[in-house]
Parts: sequence; structure tokens; C-alpha cells
Amino acid sequence: MTIDSLGSLRAHLQTAVEVEHSTLPPYLCALYSIVEGSNAEAVEVIQSVVLEEMLHLTLAANLLNAVGGRPVLDSPDLLPAYPAFLPHSDCRVELSLRPLSRKAVEGFVAIEHPCAPDSSSQSDVFATIGQFYRAIDEALVYLCAELGESALFCGDPHRQVTDAVYYGGSGRIVAVTDLASARRALGEIVEQGEGIDHDSIYDGDKDMFHPERDSVGHYFRFQELLLGRGYAPGDTPSSGPSGAEIAVDWSAVHPMRVNPRSSDHAPGTPVHEAMAAFNSSYCTVLQLLEQTFNGVPTLLAPATGAMYGLKQQMIELIGLDSGDGVSTAGPSFEWVPPEQRRFTGTHVMVVPHGPYLMRGDIAVFDPAGQLQLRNGVCVLCRCGGSRTKPFCDGTHARIGFDGTESADHRPMTERRRAYPAEDGVTVYDDRSRCAHFGQCTDRLPKVFGVSEDAFVDPRAATSSQIIEVVSGCPSGALTYTTVGDTDTVETHQDASIHPIVDGPYRVRGGVQVVGMDKRAYEIRERQTLCRCGQSRNKPFCDGSHWYAGFRDPLPPELADAASFPWTDPQAAEHGRERYAREHSTPPAPAPG
Repeated sequence: MTIDSLGSLRAHLQTAVEVEHSTLPPYLCALYSIVEGSNAEAVEVIQSVVLEEMLHLTLAANLLNAVGGRPVLDSPDLLPAYPAFLPHSDCRVELSLRPLSRKAVEGFVAIEHPCAPDSSSQSDVFATIGQFYRAIDEALVYLCAELGESALFCGDPHRQVTDAVYYGGSGRIVAVTDLASARRALGEIVEQGEGIDHDSIYDGDKDMFHPERDSVGHYFRFQELLLGRGYAPGDTPSSGPSGAEIAVDWSAVHPMRVNPRSSDHAPGTPVHEAMAAFNSSYCTVLQLLEQTFNGVPTLLAPATGAMYGLKQQMIELIGLDSGDGVSTAGPSFEWVPPEQRRFTGTHVMVVPHGPYLMRGDIAVFDPAGQLQLRNGVCVLCRCGGSRTKPFCDGTHARIGFDGTESADHRPMTERRRAYPAEDGVTVYDDRSRCAHFGQCTDRLPKVFGVSEDAFVDPRAATSSQIIEVVSGCPSGALTYTTVGDTDTVETHQDASIHPIVDGPYRVRGGVQVVGMDKRAYEIRERQTLCRCGQSRNKPFCDGSHWYAGFRDPLPPELADAASFPWTDPQAAEHGRERYAREHSTPPAPAPG
């Protein structure tokens, strides 16, 4: 079928996303089946290819976004039952989940096989990936002439993943905005797979692990493993490799079962449970990638890190006996619906100058208390400007949000001040975490906020009254201990994130918050995270939402506003100045 319309082009670029992803599960199985500490050169080859396939996936998504499409990754279409074939191909190239072996690498060579110089483009039922991308290239040129460049490249440029995002492998991310950049992105994909042209083995980049060397295409890297020899300067596709020997110990590999399925094992058995946990984790990576390519491009680095973070789960899985007395278990890469995914642990990661990345068994609500998500991965607005609150829509990138953190990482015991009561109860106040809701000063004004020097007067009310108010402190800045105890009293709750109307995220249940620099903050039962974007104590709330005039739910009069007033970087500071003017005491008149 010829690609002769914008709709057809979008459909085929979604196919490109599926094609690029389809190579990852087979490559990852081979990579992590290698016995730790062996086959260093094979590890480097496969690891570099995996990272570059992530680049190709990103470029395919950029192309689709550029023409107004929406990349889909968290879908059963991305994870077929293995063995499978390259999506939309002529079914000559089989994709299987195998441990590293000659047969596995022969399959990789088939995947990356260059198309012949005289082969025709083929948009469907293609024999090689190169033929498919030739058809995409031809369609881009044709539709650009037919529709005009601006009509063809009609996508939101803020959805593009740019080379400002850390990538870490060979090649570079190309933001696609016009025909020239689209063809550069296609060239990067094809050249890394096949080489620059049909007379060269090189892909135009430097080797990821050996930057002093020129990098060869994926097809030729896998040939090096099969032939046991590296390519040297001057070698060509027809000459074969003449460089240093590459020794592959095909026996230093775990005997993973080929194309495993979770249905091969009874529910509740260790292997079945481990496979289910891995599948949930892998699907969350796809979910994270889908969010990356749909408005939050800064999530690419966490998504890539999450992909490599699967290593330990895969290694543990491959270390389990499959039950047949011969092979070990292995990952099956089966799609799991979001509501059925299982997770261990919960955390919220602060994305640099972007949203909060939430992962784990956490319930996410809207300000009205309606459950929006339970279990999984999502990104929550941190800049205050999203129109899809509580979820991020990429506004942070458009407004140049500065999400720099300033919160103190020290444990609360080093920050808080103690106020002992006469009956042995001690109230603690941590000013650095106060969200300034005023519930304590409103309910017991004789106890809380009595002076700047001493925030709490524990003698001004009974301990039971004070404990009731302290326990309701949203931010956890107020805590208490009872007679003879050193640990503060907390009631454990299920992990949840609940946006407070016109205020911060109320976080409950011991959720780990990890800063932009990957340092974790102390785990607390009660926390409040800034969601207006204005806090001077990021990522925690400091009450700036009140000064900035933050509103959520969005009032009707702002529904069509181009931007929200509280996203002005100085909105809270201007609010503080206004408040100070309005509440200042005028000087007393001069005598006489």
C-alpha cells in the first residue's frame, strides 16, 4: 500500500515505533542471559545496540509527533506472543526470546540486514527494515510537496524529545520540525542499523564504549560476534572483518528457556510470580515511554534508566529453575493491563524542571476526591500550568519552569524544635516542612503561632486537644511523642496522593520522595508537595500557592486563558508584597 495521505503516514510511523520496540525484548534476553563477568565484548555490543534502539524508538516517536500523531507504546500490540515476526513485515524474520547463542545472533543479523542497493521501497509486507524506511522517506517528500511543509509538520514542537535530554549512547537525538530534520532522523535510524551506505560498515558515529573508534552498524556488530573477529579500518561489507579476534564463550550463558510464557507455570509458584512482577515492571517502562513521547520529553532519561533497571529482575528470573530440569526461567514480555500490574515499593521522583514521576502501588485522586489511578506509573503536574491536572501535559517545557529544589535533606530530628508539655507529651515543630495551611492556628490559636520565637505553647490546652490538632497537620511539620517514647506517633495509611483544592499534593503512607539529584528525602507518613510551581522550599509546599493565587479546579473564567497568572515566576513574590502592603500598620500620626 502506498503512503499517500497524512493519515496513512501517521499509521506507518506508529508501525515504525512498533518495529523499533520489537527488537528490544530479544536483545535484552540475550544480554542478561550472559553469565556475570564473562563475554565482555558481547555485552558491550548488545548493550550499545539496545541503547541505540532506544534512540531509534525516540526518533520514530519524534517523526510521528511532528506530523500530528500520537505515539502509542503501552498496548498489547507492542508485546506479541513469542515467537513473533517484525511488525507488518513479510514474516521472513522471526523474533524469539533466547539466551545468547549463535542462533540468537543469527536472528539479530537477520533483523538488521541491509536492504540491497537496488531494492524497492516497501511500506507494508517488507523484507528489510531499510525498505520500510525508504517508503517513509518517499512519503515525506511526496506529502511535503502535496500538502506544504507547514501542513505536513503540524505537530506541537514541545512534544519533541531534543538533544538537550541526556541520552548517553552513540548518535544523537534529532528534533523533527521540517522535512530536512525528518530525513536526518530517518538517516540516523537506517545508518546505525545498516551502515552509512552500501559500501561502508560505519554508521557515522563514535563507538559508545571506545570513543576513539568509529562505530560500525548494528548488522556488522552482530557479524563480529558470529565471525569472532572485529572490523578494522579499511574493511568493507564485502571484505569482512580483519581486525582483532573477538572471543565469545557460548557456554558462559544461562540456559534460559526459549520463548517462555507465564502460563507454563502454575499461579502462585515462584517462577510465575517472578514473571508476573517482571511483566508489570516492563509494562510500566512502556507506560513511561508513552508519557515521554506525549508531552513530557524530559522523562526519556528516567525511562531509559528504568529499562536498564530491569536488569536485576531479569537476572533473578533467569536464575530460577524452569521446572524441566534443563533450562532456567526467563522473561516472557507479556502485556499486563494497568489495573492488574503488581509493584513492590512506592516512590515519587522529582524530574529536573519537570513533573513528579510517580511509580508503585499509590492511589492518585483529583481535588474532588475521585480516584484517578491506582497502581502504575504516572506523571503529576509540578509547574501549576497543566490543563490536565493532576497529570502533567508538558506545560512546564513551554513556560520554562524552574523546578530547582532547595529543601533540606537532613532528617527531621535534626530540624525540629521540641516543646515538652507537663504530662510527658512532647510536641515537635519542623518549620522547614510547614505548608502554612493554618489548621493548627485556626483550631488552637492559643497553642500554635503564639510568637515568632516559640511557635507552640503546650501549656495553653490539654494534651488530648493538642494531639488531635497535631495529628491533622497535612505536611507532617507537627508531630508528637508520648511519655517515655522517642519515636513520634503516626497512624499508617495506604499510600495515596490527593491534591488539595487550590493547594498542594497531600501525600500519605510513607511514600519515598527522590530529588532531582537522585538523593532520597526522609520517608514520612505525611508530606505536602508543591503543585503551584512557586514554593521556595521545593519540592515541598511552603504556602506559596496562597500568595500566587493558584486555582484548581480551574475557574470558568480561566478556561480559555492562554496561560494562568500563577505560572508567572514571580507570582508568589508579588503576592507576598501585596499582602505585606495590605496588612502593614500605618505609622501613627505625628503629635500635634
